[in-house]
Order: sequence, then C-alpha cells, then structure tokens
Amino acid sequence: MVAKHSIPTFSVVIPTYNRCNVILETVQAVLNQTFSSFEVVVVDNGSTDHTSDIIRSISDSRVRYLKLKGSGSPASPRNHGIVEARGEWIAFLDSDDYWFPEKLESVANVLEKEDCDLISHFQEIRDTRTNKVIEVMGYSCDAAITYEAILRSENCFATSSIAIRRQFITNRNLHFNESVKYFAVEDYDLWLRVLANGGKAIFLNKILGVNNVSEGHMGVPELVFKNMFELLKDHAHNVQKFTDQREDLENELISALHMRQAVLKLRMGEVWASMAGLKNAIVLRPLSPMSYFFFRLRQRFGLDSH
Repeated sequence: MVAKHSIPTFSVVIPTYNRCNVILETVQAVLNQTFSSFEVVVVDNGSTDHTSDIIRSISDSRVRYLKLKGSGSPASPRNHGIVEARGEWIAFLDSDDYWFPEKLESVANVLEKEDCDLISHFQEIRDTRTNKVIEVMGYSCDAAITYEAILRSENCFATSSIAIRRQFITNRNLHFNESVKYFAVEDYDLWLRVLANGGKAIFLNKILGVNNVSEGHMGVPELVFKNMFELLKDHAHNVQKFTDQREDLENELISALHMRQAVLKLRMGEVWASMAGLKNAIVLRPLSPMSYFFFRLRQRFGLDSH
C-alpha cells in the first residue's frame, strides 16, 4: 500500500521526441510551479538526440524518465505515461509547450470546490517563428460541456491544458487511440470518450499556458482534416447515443468539417481549394454555411446553442 500523503495531486505526462532544444524549458516550467504536489513523467518516444542526457541531469526526485523504442505518434507515450502515473490527476503537457507558474495551483483551487473528471483552461497558440500569439484556444461558450456539444462543434481543448482524474480513465480503460488513422486527433477522441462515458468536464476561464506551433508539429492542417473525417464517422456510427439518425449526423459533422477546411484554405489564400470545400459542405448539407456562421457567432460571443 502507498500512503495517501505520498500520492501527488498531479502526474504531469510529457511525451517527447527529439526536442532536446526545448525539453529542459518545458520541464522547468513544471518545476517552477507555485503548487508543489506533482510528479513529472517524461516519456521519450525514441529520441536520437541528447534528450536522455538533459532529463537525467535534472536533480529533482519528482522527475521520472521513461525511454521507448518509438512509435511515430504521441498517443503511445501518453498512454505509457498514464500507466506510469501515480497522481490523482493526470495533466498533459507537450514537450514544446509550457505553463505559467500558477497553472497547477489555479487548477487545484478549482478542484477543491468543484466535482469533475476533466478540467481545461485557455492556452495561447504562439508561432515560434514570429513569437506572436496566433489565437487563444479554449471553450468560449457558456453552455454546459457535453459530449454532443463538443462532437457537434470542434476540438476546443488544447492537450497541454487538460487534466483528467486518473481513476476515471483507468476504471473505464480509456486511453489515446494509437491507430495511424487517429494521428493528430487522438486527443480530441479521448476528450469525447471521457464525456461519452459520463465524465463531467469544467472549464477554467484563465490563460495558463502556451502552445508553441513549430516545424514538425503533429497538428498540421492536412493531417488533422484527413484523420478528423475518420474520427467523426466513427463517433457518429459507433460511439454516440443521442440520436438513431447516424447517417444524418455523419453528414452534418462532415459538412461542418468541410466548412472549417474551406475557411482555413481561404485564410491561406487558396481560393479554389476553399471553393471546393464549400461545395462539398453544401452537397452534404445545403444550409451548412449558415449553420457554420451561427456556430462561430455562438463560439465568439458565448451564446447558448439553444
């Protein structure tokens, strides 16, 4: 038996691969937290650089290092981190991101007052080439966080903003999907499955960290959109229980995805690709442009979807 007082509040799982240039800063951002009840589990996904030397040079007993052969996806090291975790809560932090010093304390203060299984907060998305904030990612709507609401909108939770109650996911055998069809969207899938399994989620209205978008980042648009189609089809037909009209739901979800793709392509100056995405959306759902417009209004101004 492990004594209760020896169990940390948070296990911070950091998957990494060839990030020796930034991994020390990321780990240090955790060690600099104003809240001290945590452990750090760095899971190396087969790095060939000096990552192991850097982590092993850190003289803090709260930091553990696990070296894997490598899988090509962050899903596997995150899952290994979940298995290794000893804390009451598992907090995820990508190895090129970092937290503000008050992150864990802010989350812990909420968890003392609120009962939930998943908690998130706002994250700045920063372009490392210009060091400018591109956007702030988070749940901008005042409506309750439900499985249906998140499935019918989009992934609004940055992985580095999430903490999940360890007992909740281990009791239900929930983990990140390691299939190549889920690369770059395995995080969204897990948040959805937590909610689908009755998990309660809350959102902390604070910016508590930074996501650095850099070369080699898994969240590239082409990969995200390609695999998002697979995810939405899977959830429409095999996971969700709120409607029997699975084909209609799939069309709705895929049409909205085409709209998001069209908007992104337009922002990138790819007009013809944007028009193709718009056409695909309208073929599936003729009113999809209007629906997407109102979705963005609700998202921007925090309006309830009903």
